[in-house]
Amino acid sequence: MKKNVILLIACILAFGASAQVIKSESRPAAQILQLPAYVTKPGIEDFAAAYLNAISASDDPLESRAVVLMRNNRGESQVSTDEMTMSIDRSKGYARFEWMVQYDEIIEMCYWNRSDGKKLLGVCTTRNHENSEGSVTLAFYLLDATHHKLMFSKTITDKVTQSLKRVQRIPGANPISIAVKLPRQGKDISVTRWVIHEDEDYAEDPMYYELKWNGKSFNAATRR
Repeated sequence: MKKNVILLIACILAFGASAQVIKSESRPAAQILQLPAYVTKPGIEDFAAAYLNAISASDDPLESRAVVLMRNNRGESQVSTDEMTMSIDRSKGYARFEWMVQYDEIIEMCYWNRSDGKKLLGVCTTRNHENSEGSVTLAFYLLDATHHKLMFSKTITDKVTQSLKRVQRIPGANPISIAVKLPRQGKDISVTRWVIHEDEDYAEDPMYYELKWNGKSFNAATRR
């Protein structure tokens, strides 16, 4: 039994989330992500810089420092410092930033090319607090190429968030851990859910779900 719990904890850490609650982004950290006018063919680095700049706090600009790090190491696929690790996969339109200051925070981003010619950016933020409940927050943005900006899509964000909440909402009082993974390979969003029985030092086997890409958005989460 102990071995099963240890293995499960290792799986949770590999996904970068534990004891997480899905949170809605009806009021996202940023409604509009502005791109520089000179960027005519934006890629994942441009989207990441726009998002991190938009959410950066003036009193503790960790995100702004990440943008500087990204620009100073343009062309590098992975860079690490004392406070963060950054991974960029340009060919697959994927970026991951992990901070290890105050609490663990991971921001994943990727974009999809829609069937109507538009680009959709997805942002997944996972926060792991040492002594409190963590969270997983998602937000989606549609590219307005004419005006060099990305606009928050409440419709897509709410649809995905509600689908994930249904995955997490099951009967019983035992804590539920959930991990959300944006695709680096393929186009579907992966979800892993665990039910933890803390009083018995036992965790159930994980259940796997996915939200399949349908060309413009995502279908409801289904078991894999």
